Amino acid sequence: MSERRLVHWLPLAHHRPDAADRCVHLPVGHLRVALCARCLGLYPTLALALVAQGAARLGRVGAADWWLCLVGLAPALFDWGLSILGRARGTNAIRLLTGVVLGVSLARGFWLYFRDPWCEIFWVQLGLLAVGAGAFALVRWLRV
Repeated sequence: MSERRLVHWLPLAHHRPDAADRCVHLPVGHLRVALCARCLGLYPTLALALVAQGAARLGRVGAADWWLCLVGLAPALFDWGLSILGRARGTNAIRLLTGVVLGVSLARGFWLYFRDPWCEIFWVQLGLLAVGAGAFALVRWLRV
C-alpha cells in the first residue's frame, strides 16, 4: 500500500510537514490528517467548558477566577515557547494536556467576558497571553 498523503491545512491541522511530529495522525481514506496535539486538547475543552458554564449559569467565583484564568495559561505558553525556541522537545501527551488546561482557562476568561465585557480578568488574561507569545517570538527572532 502506498504512503498516505499528509493533510496539514485544515482547522486543527495547521503544522507544516516538518512539524508533523507535534500532531496526532488520523488515517482518513488515502489521507493522513495531522491534527495539532495542543489544539486537539484546546478547542473541544474550550467548547465543552463554555457549554458547562452556561448550563450552570456560573457567575464570578472570586480569587479562583484569577488563578484559573491566569495560571492556566502558563503550562501551554511555556511548553509552546520553549518548543519554538528549540530548548525543550516536548511530547504530544504534554501538548494535549496543556491544551486541555489552556481550554479551561480560556473558557473561563471568555465566559467572564460574555457576562461583563469590561471584566478585568479577561483583559489581563488576553494581555498576558499576547505578551508571553510576543516575548517568545522576540527571543526566537533575536536568536538569544
